Amino acid sequence: MKKKSILYIIVIITISLGLIGLTYGYYISNTKGINSIQEKLAFGDLELTYSDNNDVLKPNGILKPGDIVGEKIFTVTNTGDLRFDNYIVYIENVVNELVYKDDLVYTLTCTSTKGTCNGVEERSFPKSDEIVVLNSIEVDETQTYKITLKYKETNKDQSIDMGVKFSGRIGITYDFSKFKNSLVYNIINNAIEHKNNDSTIYSIDPITTPAKEISGESERTLSVTEDDLGKSYYYRGNVVDNYVDFNNMCWRIVRIEGDGSVKLILEDKTSTCKNAIGLGNASIGTFSYGHTGRGTKEEPYRADYENGETKQKLDEWINNFDKRLLKEDEWCIGEFVEEKNKTDVAIKIESNSIDLKCSKTIKSYSSLLSALEFLFAGGKASKQNSNLYLNNASQYYNLLNAFYRYNSESKYYDYVYHANSTGSLNANVVQNPRSTRPSIVLNSNIKIISGDGTKNNAYKIDEIPYNEGTLAYEIIKNAINAKEEMSTIYSPVPETTPAQEVSKEDERTLSLTEDDYGNSYYFRGNVIDNYLNFNNMCWRIVRIEGDGSIKLILEDKNTTCETATGGDNAFIGTSQYGYKTATINEFENVQIPDFENCSSNSENCAYPKLQEWLNDKLISTQEKLKNEKWNIGDIKTLYTDNDELLSGFAAYFDNGHRLSNKNLSSNYATLLSKGVSFDSYIGLLTMDEAVLAGMAYGNQSRSNNKIYLNLNSTTTRTYTMLLSPMGIYSFNRKSIGIYELDKNTNFSTGNI
Repeated sequence: MKKKSILYIIVIITISLGLIGLTYGYYISNTKGINSIQEKLAFGDLELTYSDNNDVLKPNGILKPGDIVGEKIFTVTNTGDLRFDNYIVYIENVVNELVYKDDLVYTLTCTSTKGTCNGVEERSFPKSDEIVVLNSIEVDETQTYKITLKYKETNKDQSIDMGVKFSGRIGITYDFSKFKNSLVYNIINNAIEHKNNDSTIYSIDPITTPAKEISGESERTLSVTEDDLGKSYYYRGNVVDNYVDFNNMCWRIVRIEGDGSVKLILEDKTSTCKNAIGLGNASIGTFSYGHTGRGTKEEPYRADYENGETKQKLDEWINNFDKRLLKEDEWCIGEFVEEKNKTDVAIKIESNSIDLKCSKTIKSYSSLLSALEFLFAGGKASKQNSNLYLNNASQYYNLLNAFYRYNSESKYYDYVYHANSTGSLNANVVQNPRSTRPSIVLNSNIKIISGDGTKNNAYKIDEIPYNEGTLAYEIIKNAINAKEEMSTIYSPVPETTPAQEVSKEDERTLSLTEDDYGNSYYFRGNVIDNYLNFNNMCWRIVRIEGDGSIKLILEDKNTTCETATGGDNAFIGTSQYGYKTATINEFENVQIPDFENCSSNSENCAYPKLQEWLNDKLISTQEKLKNEKWNIGDIKTLYTDNDELLSGFAAYFDNGHRLSNKNLSSNYATLLSKGVSFDSYIGLLTMDEAVLAGMAYGNQSRSNNKIYLNLNSTTTRTYTMLLSPMGIYSFNRKSIGIYELDKNTNFSTGNI
């Protein structure tokens, strides 16, 4: 038997966000629910009535995963003699103490005695007061709403939410100022205030007529038109205060849709707005619009966006976004009018009388701007316009609508609209590839954390799923705001690919992956702003787990961060990983990793030493720690030809030693369970957490001195033990491997 490696222990703990519950599936809750008022509430000439005789939307007594836990029906009636546009349905006085906030969701349906009205599809119960939806209502119209709460069943233990409270009040208003941190309020209010000559001014009717004229040189308006959902507020002209930072990219606001959702178009995919240059960065590639046929008389080219390359690429691209913040919108395609060989969209445009109502739509999280929206923004068919906020693409880019259908003896194809770089609306044959400039729609409840919409101070979207004041909230907020050159920036997809590449020297991101609790935010690269003082010691933040708890790694056990030197002070001693012997197939006395119940040498095993240190150093603050599930990974035979036995962690590597894709983008590391886990208040960093922090393994393996885990300049220790066993590469050797980091923060493997 080979001599066992002695490895150095670096401590990992997890700070808990909420109370730890029991581990049974169904449990009684003292959850309160949405609070309502019994009597009718007069609001101008709108009357709000609740259908029941009590003032609380109560759960069913048991908060059972998968069940509807409450619902309420209410009606809004216009008793006056004028139509009301864009009244707000809202939830206020919100209390939401759930740890798994995304597990409690609501839907809102709406039916009307006259036509249709807007509801919302499944959305997380709010963490603060929010706009739910906007609606317009005719005289003598009654709109009936039903709000339904459901506690979703997931694959995790949800008992942590046992006994916590959620509450709120649902109502209506016409006063946007009740929601001063909402994106919708800021768009409208900034235009109304019109603080300087360069800012947008609110004007129901624009200065120039959409479709008939291009926008003027000094025209910057937020104006109003009709769409299928009600009144839509749209930007027109040479607008300079409709910039948005979202998903670490720069966007321009196109309009507020009739239900209060906000449509954006990409400005720069490589940067937030302050440093955005647009041009080619406003495109995600050059693709075909989509068509059927072969270009012959018998099989002409016919526009087919729904099954085309552009839609396919957009559907792939949008998977890098948190869809909880996005609306799966209805995008206007329009229909061909056969007798005129044109679409109804083209007929509207040629009449110089347009609106945003549509005969045929396609549902998606991302698509293209319509030709109608381009004209409302200030463009015009076959006429250049240099005074247009959309003029920031270096290429022609496709719009969503087809234009004309040729049926002549020599031309067998459709034309589709596109915009050029000089602000002109044009069209070209459907089979020609064009630049693809994505558009998305943010939910009506979206809030901002800062900004006034200008390029240097763009609206920064609140992408934070945690309550204000929590450590998780502050971590994400600081990364989104990222004011200093060396600050960590929020980038859901990092610059380098975890597991395939080491992080770059100047890479400092807070990025997004998935663990067993949900979305996990992790630090990657040469991060310098993830220090935390806790229990008179210095720690580094590794990641926010999916339940909002915070995983830390020890930086200095002797002092707080202000005077920390790290190095040897980041370790608590030396130890063996631990193993037991077992018979596997025909092989006897195989050493199997056994971290939790080490029987190889109990006096020198890592886990007992961690427990001893916990009881000695952290016992006074243990109530602030989470009893974490630490992923070890099981051992299983995978390659019988070579008699190899790999752990659950090693099994996630393919031939290139790359973690398998189970997350937001291809070739992306994940924190999902890889087999066995154990419960403890203290543990070690896992291999995949080291990978996400900036390491790589196998053929990509090399030192990474520019990573926040690196201690090479101040430590004499040779190896840092990781929690992840690797596997047995030969039964004849009967030796076992574990993953470890050397002093240069390079992956290696050692014997237990």
